[in-house]
Amino acid sequence: LESHGKKFTYSELVDLAKAESNPWRTLIYVDAPLFMHAGGMIARIQKFAGESNQEVPETPGQLAQTIFASLALQYAQTCDVLEKCSALPMPGIHIVGGGSQNDHLSQLTSDVSGREVIAGPIEATAIGNAIVQAIALGEIANLQAGRDLIRKSELKLHSFLPRQVLKLSELRERYQKISRMELR
Repeated sequence: LESHGKKFTYSELVDLAKAESNPWRTLIYVDAPLFMHAGGMIARIQKFAGESNQEVPETPGQLAQTIFASLALQYAQTCDVLEKCSALPMPGIHIVGGGSQNDHLSQLTSDVSGREVIAGPIEATAIGNAIVQAIALGEIANLQAGRDLIRKSELKLHSFLPRQVLKLSELRERYQKISRMELR
């Protein structure tokens, strides 16, 4: 992201997002067709906000927070759907890969979902690939043995528990409403 000739690092954007006084000010439906292709994302986020009658994010912090809050709500919604479809409890959400490095996103997700969030490992894709290869080579007996091996490793995992009392029903209802909008 570049604003007024300044380029921001990812960690700077996270810090700017955390500084926003109203973290749920503007929400986007992250799975909307409008966001499927790369390029021009700031304009598309602003378009979605305007067409859904929300405040249009202008600053880098507002834009980043819009994205993080919306992702957290989408993670929570997806977990709810999986819980309903499977009829199994979903006590937590596990975020892996690069996104697991964003403590702000993990905490937002925990707060809005009311669930524990486990973040990490960062290198989940590579680890999964290595386990599959080891199974194929006969070095590990099966998938369960691979999972057991991963659990015994010294991978860094971080736990986030809900810490805020949010008006969850209002917030979730608002997100549901924007997720059903058909924007031009």
